[in-house]
Order: sequence, then C-alpha cells, then structure tokens
Amino acid sequence: MNYSCYISKIDTVSFDIFDTLLVRTVNNPEDVFFLVGYNMIDIIKNTPEDFVMQRTNAARKAKFSSINGEYSLDDIYANLEGYTDYERECLKTEELRIESIVLKANPQIKKLYEKYIKYGKRIIAVSDMYLPSQFLINLLYKNGYTQIEKVFVSCEEHANKSSGELFNIVKNKYGDKKYLHIGDSWKSDYILPKKCGWKSKHCSKNKTINGSISEVFSKKNIRLFSGEYPERIGYSVLGPIVFEFSKWLYNQVNKNKTNSILFFSRDGKILQESFELIYPNNSFDVTYFHISRKAINVATLWMHPDFNSLKKYIEDTYTISYDIFLKRVGLHRDIISLPDDIKLTNEYLSSDFWNDKKNEDIYDRYIKEIAIKNSQEQFVLFKKYFKTNVMSGEVAIVDIGWRGSMQNRLEDIMCLLSECKISSLTGYYLGIESEQENKNGFLYKGLKQSLKKTVIDGGVGLFETLFLAQEGTTLGYKLESDVVYPVLGEYEIKDKFTQKTIKEIHNAALNYINDMSKLKICIEQANSSFFEGFEKLCLYPSKYDLKCFGNIYFNDTIDKKLVDDKGIIYYFHNFKEIIKDYHNSPWKIGFLKLNFFKCINWGVLYKLFKK
Repeated sequence: MNYSCYISKIDTVSFDIFDTLLVRTVNNPEDVFFLVGYNMIDIIKNTPEDFVMQRTNAARKAKFSSINGEYSLDDIYANLEGYTDYERECLKTEELRIESIVLKANPQIKKLYEKYIKYGKRIIAVSDMYLPSQFLINLLYKNGYTQIEKVFVSCEEHANKSSGELFNIVKNKYGDKKYLHIGDSWKSDYILPKKCGWKSKHCSKNKTINGSISEVFSKKNIRLFSGEYPERIGYSVLGPIVFEFSKWLYNQVNKNKTNSILFFSRDGKILQESFELIYPNNSFDVTYFHISRKAINVATLWMHPDFNSLKKYIEDTYTISYDIFLKRVGLHRDIISLPDDIKLTNEYLSSDFWNDKKNEDIYDRYIKEIAIKNSQEQFVLFKKYFKTNVMSGEVAIVDIGWRGSMQNRLEDIMCLLSECKISSLTGYYLGIESEQENKNGFLYKGLKQSLKKTVIDGGVGLFETLFLAQEGTTLGYKLESDVVYPVLGEYEIKDKFTQKTIKEIHNAALNYINDMSKLKICIEQANSSFFEGFEKLCLYPSKYDLKCFGNIYFNDTIDKKLVDDKGIIYYFHNFKEIIKDYHNSPWKIGFLKLNFFKCINWGVLYKLFKK
C-alpha cells in the first residue's frame, strides 16, 4: 500500500474507522450482540441468540423512524421493546464495554497513520456509525491513535458518507483544503470522496498473516486479532493455550480443595500471570516458586550419588559432553581437575557415555566427592527456602511438564522433613508422560500418542520457547541474613532479537487473556480450537514462520537455534550427522523443512510416523 505520492499534495488525511483504523476481532458485528446477551443473561428475556434478533430489529426500527436514516445507539435502545429504562441502560453500557474489548488497531493502517503524523498532516476520522464520537475518540486513543484532531460520526452530524454530505461538512469546517480519504468501502470511501473533490484511496480489509484464523470459542466462531508477527503469535497461539489451561487449573484445584499453588519459575511465570488475571480474587495462596531441574537435582544428588543412579534423573539428551555433565551435577569446570586426555567439549552418544566404565571411574575418582558435598549444602538451603514458601495442607505445583522430575525430587525431600505439614503434593502440567494419580496433564497424560502429544514432541523446543520468562534459570540457593534467596544465572539468551520477540509474544498473550477474561462466555465455555494455532505453527510452518522462529535461540544447557539450518548439501556430505542433529533438534519439523525439500509436507509424514 503506497500513498507516498500524495504526501506533498494534501493537507488533511481522513480515515474511515471500522475495518480501517480499527478492526473488530469477531467475524460479524452481530457477534458483539451475542456477547452482550450472554454476559447479561439475567436481564435479557430469552437466549443470547434471541437477543441478537431483538437488537438487530431495534436498529432497523431506529433507522426507519429517523429523518435521514441516521440513528444513534440511544435511538436503537429506545426501540428495544420489553425492557425497562434501567435494563436498556445496562445493556447499552455492556455493548460499549464489549466493543471496547473486540475493537483493535489495524497494524497496517496504523503504520500509515504514523507516517502522515511524521509529515505533519492533520489527521481526522470520518465514519458512518451509530456509536458516539466521544466513545470512538477514547477507543482510538486507547489503541495508539493519539493525534486524531476530530472524529466526524454520521449519527451526530446527521449526515453520512454514502451520500457525500459528511465530506461536505468536513470541508465546511476546515475550508478549501487538499484532502485524502482512506477507507475500505469502494463506494463510501473511494467514489464519494472523489465526487466531493477529495483524493481517495481504497484499502482492503485486514487479513491475518498467513491466513490463519483461530477461534476464541467454537460456538460463535469468533476470530482473533491479527497484529504484527510476534503479537499475532502471542494473541492467537500462546494466549488461547494459556487461557484454557488457567481455566482447567482453576477447576482442578477447586475440586481438590487445594490450599496453596506453587507456579514453578520461568515457564510458570506467564501461567501465574494468566491465572491471577482471570481470577484476581481467588482464595488460594499463590506463590512464584524459584526452582529448576538443575537446582533440585543438585540438591538431591547426595541421596543417590552413584554413577548408574545419576542417569535415571539427570535429564537425558541424544548426545552429552563432560562440560554438560558437570553443569548438571552442579559443578563448574574450573573446580574440577580431570585427566589430561579428557576434553570437556567432546560429544558422546548418551548411551555410550553412561555405559563406558572409564567415565564411571573418572566420576568416582574426580567428581563424586565434590558433587556430594555441594549437594548436601544446597539441600540444607533448599529445605529452608521450601519451608519458607510452602504452606500446609493440599499443595499444587504448576509447571509446563514433561516427566514430572522436579515433583519427584520434591517428594523425596518431603519424606525427610519431619515437621512438614503438607498433606499432599499434586502436579498440574500442560503435558505429563506419567500415569501417576498425583500428576495431571492438560494437553495429554501418559506416553500414548495423542494428537497434542505428537505436536508437542515435534516441536518441544518451540513450545518451551513460547513460555520462556525473561530471567535467568535458578542455579541454586544462597543464605543472606538468615534468609534463603534463589541464585539466578544470567538470562541465557543473549540474542536481542530472541529477547525482543519473546517479550512481544508474552505481552500479546496477556492482552488476549485480559480481553477474554472480560467476556463471561469465554470463561464459562471451553474453546475446542485453542490448540490449532500451535499445531499449524509447529507442523505446517510457513517460510515466514521458519524465518522468524528458526533464528530464535533455545537454551537447553547450551544455546542453539531452534532450527539448525546447515542445508541439504552439508548433510549430503555428512550423512551420519542427520540422525544426531534430528534427535537434538528442539523443533524437528522445522529442522526437516528448512534442510530437506521444503515442498514435502513433513508435518503429515511426522504424524503418520508417530502413529
């Protein structure tokens, strides 16, 4: 969309509002009426569907009874039959509230608006609409349109664009200026302004990037807002998952009469923010609990320090090095003296590493004693931190998943706390591979391949990246003035692009949750399509998805890109590397599509293979 040629030839830029400056995040304007009826079910005389018909008929009556076909929101509700004045006022107020939720800035037009602001042009808005101008001004300001001088709305000016009269009113106010009008209607926003002597440009209605449209809830097929790429991912991919998980969690902990909820750090941060945004007055003792697999594994290592026991609870990968091994047992390479022939960065297949008696001997001679001592010190500190933050009774822990190893370690510790007053510890995860009764999975539970588990397996690194909080991992614990504090490492991802992208994704996800939490129906009804956005992103990524997410860094002991794009020529000459890099890939579908024949639908093949 290029309007640069008009910059020097115009004084005033006029924008249409609906489907131009602002877009409704619903498929049809009538969906707003449905939401009003659902949220005001105690006032309406029938069902939300019936209220939609009543509200539509009231608008039709208001139009026919008006002098020139222009009518206001007040006129509409005056024609809503069967309600008291108080009830009409309540319904009208709710409609304005819903409109303020579902109306969002159109990102493409907003860039254009900012361009004309930069060139010092007067900006106005002209709309055929029944909503009051002050409401529209406030809404435009809320969505970043802070320098619109005036809003001309047909219901207040008693003139409309479709007749050209509204453009003449603008011209009468500002005089014989050079005007440009931009809007989505060919007749009202393109042809009529030209007849009035204005320049005009038609803009197409906003479409979501890659054509992806997700539902807020399946019954009314309400779609999500499309913004810039990170915002779209946050609003239409991460937001729906977190929102539905929070509702599931609330029902679960209520049913189990839980006292305290511990949201495990990093992945649990956005889960806690979502939970408290939807349920601000919940009765639980909610705590953001600093913990990590590394920290809890190190604190409990002394309980099972033998080499063959370590591999049962130290997270496993396809390959491992001594450098990674030392980090996982809580030691820094500088405090360990290993034989000269041991290279810290040399990679081994995990199976070979654990089965090699030489490695067991090196561990026993050079590492074990130091690891046990460090573990016992961390255990004492962790016990104190745990008792400070965890209350008695039924305790819930919340984390992303996948094996529940941190819950297992906590249960080991609880067995050693004679003064512990916790009656039960129950885990709630997005996905869990355990079948234990005290571990619950939202997306899936157990090892059986469901669709959601298959999708997660194909892009576990991609999924975890979406949840990654902007803070360093918990390395351990320290004592200061008789208070135990977590020791946080530096935020591992130094890449500024990754940091910025994840932050924008989280902000947009929380915007989605904030919007949906204001709609009663979204809290009460499940959205069956909440996972579709991630499934499409993970299994069927577009070139743009691969370009954006492929360059994002994923941290799992070491930094690496989500997609290792060495290319087909490299793997042709290094064929054995394919299996290793595939197994180590945080996003397997992205790895296959970026490196081998983009025309192949790897997502479909992957699902068939997993079956």
